[in-house]
Order: sequence, then structure tokens, then C-alpha cells
Amino acid sequence: LRAKQRLLWVVPIVILIIFVLLYLTYKDLHLVSIVMLTIPLSLVGGVIALFIARYNFSVAVWVGFISLFGNAVETGVVILVYLENAFRAQFGLPSMEEETQYLSDPDQIITREGIHAAVLEGALLRLRPILMTAFTSIIGLLPMLLSTGTGAEVQKPLALVVVTGLTTSVFLSLIVLPVLFAALRERRVA
Repeated sequence: LRAKQRLLWVVPIVILIIFVLLYLTYKDLHLVSIVMLTIPLSLVGGVIALFIARYNFSVAVWVGFISLFGNAVETGVVILVYLENAFRAQFGLPSMEEETQYLSDPDQIITREGIHAAVLEGALLRLRPILMTAFTSIIGLLPMLLSTGTGAEVQKPLALVVVTGLTTSVFLSLIVLPVLFAALRERRVA
């Protein structure tokens, strides 16, 4: 009970720390919000799997969710970095390392078609590495998920949450994040 009480404030603090670190990195609330959307996308798989397997929300499950949040955000960051780099390369803009307000340049012509081409290129460029990273994590957790010996009652729910949450997070992020990124860039152009 004491651990569950502690997790009630640890989980929100972890999410807040992730948010602050992302904001310090990107300095753009819109991009950070897109990346943070990977957390609810990862919750989908974890919660559904717990419901189907009839596992309770134990301390191990919450530890699994914290781990899952980190993995999901990492995937979101990788997707977003390559989308942004493809966008900048498409229009000959400075790299992400150079701080600039590229969309306020009156000489820069940015079109919706160019944004779509850049998003498609950026999403496809990172598809294989993202899938390889996710599947490596999933394969690494399979022994925990399939264990039957001592401690399996703790390991299985943790592994189940991470495996299913990471699976849904990767597949949903590969669809949702590029669409939201394109919408964000189109809104700034229009």
C-alpha cells in the first residue's frame, strides 16, 4: 500500500520531468506536445493487455508503465527528429542545431506538397530503425513474459505492459505523429 501511494505522485512527476526535458530540448510547445502524445498511445496497449489478462494494477505494473513511457517518448523523439530534418532538407533550411525562425522568412516558399513529401520521406527513412529498436526491446522481454518459475507473478505483468504498450505505441506513433507534424507545419504556413 505504501508503494502504491508513492507511485501516485512518482508517475506524474516522471511525466512532468519528461515534459520539461523535451521542452528544454525543443523549446517548442507544439513539438513537445506531439512527442508527449506517445504516452497515451502506449497506454492503449498496456491497459487493454491488463484487462484481457485480468491482471491488477500492481507496483510491478506501474514500474512497467514508467519504463514504457520512456520507451514511447524515445520513439516519438526519433520520429520527430527525422521528420524535422526531412522538412528542413526539403526546403533548404538550416539544421535543427541552428536556432532560427525559418517559417517567418518572407523569401522562403514552403508549400503543402513539400511538407507532405518531407513528412513521407522522414517517416519512411526511420521506419526500419524504429521497428528494429522496438522489436529488440520486445524480444528482450519475452523471457519475462513467458516465465513460469519463481517471481513470474511479478515479472509477467511488468513485461506484458511494456511489450503490448510498446507495440501499440510504435505502430500508432508511426501513423499519428507524422500526420500531426504535417498539420502543425501546414498551420504555420497558412
